[in-house]
Amino acid sequence: MIVRRFAGRAAIPLLLAAGYLMAKDFWEKPYIQWNKKEVDKMIYDSPWAKSQTIGYPTGGKGAGAGGEKELFSRVRVRLFSSLLVRQAYVRKLQILNDYDSRSESEKAEIDAKFSRVLKLDFSRQIMVALDFEATGQEEANRVRRYLENVKVDLLKQSCYLISDRLGRVTIEEYYPPSPDGSGAKFVFPRVVKDQPVVSPEDKEFKFDFWLEPIGQRMFITFKVKALMFNGELAI
Repeated sequence: MIVRRFAGRAAIPLLLAAGYLMAKDFWEKPYIQWNKKEVDKMIYDSPWAKSQTIGYPTGGKGAGAGGEKELFSRVRVRLFSSLLVRQAYVRKLQILNDYDSRSESEKAEIDAKFSRVLKLDFSRQIMVALDFEATGQEEANRVRRYLENVKVDLLKQSCYLISDRLGRVTIEEYYPPSPDGSGAKFVFPRVVKDQPVVSPEDKEFKFDFWLEPIGQRMFITFKVKALMFNGELAI
């Protein structure tokens, strides 16, 4: 009896471990089943979405005993050419429009309106989306104006993907922030001199961007292994 009881107790951690190993990432299920928390996770904090935060003290109203208060700015970067990221945006719009409770005809209408982004062809390009937020309104406005007006020729001197094998890869196209809230878009070639900019064998690649209005370098790293999905590099 004692042996049985001990064996039963010993099996509990093994069962828990087995359950953990069998657990899947939420993006392994159809995106139509993602909830709001999962959508936000994909867009803001996933292998496909990274951020960089800069904090700095400043004087003025609300400052502490030392005459300073903490302000911050945050750049969020995501791989928009990845189908998973675009699925998250579509699902976000579905949730905002009560998609799951709609009739089939209403769902079809919503699909026709929002799902076109899923059919975009990125077989020759890598697109990085970026948005910016700051606690300082003046700083936020400067960056907003910059992103709305900067031209790709200027960005070619300050914005790159850094490949493990090819080094700096120059931006090809740029699109200002769009009304849908998906951010400014930076477009890079997927292949340079017959070599992939990012390969499954690489360890990582980086988005390197000197953000002129705040005088800061954005240097965001993506781990290649974490970007694999269904045996393929999902960027």
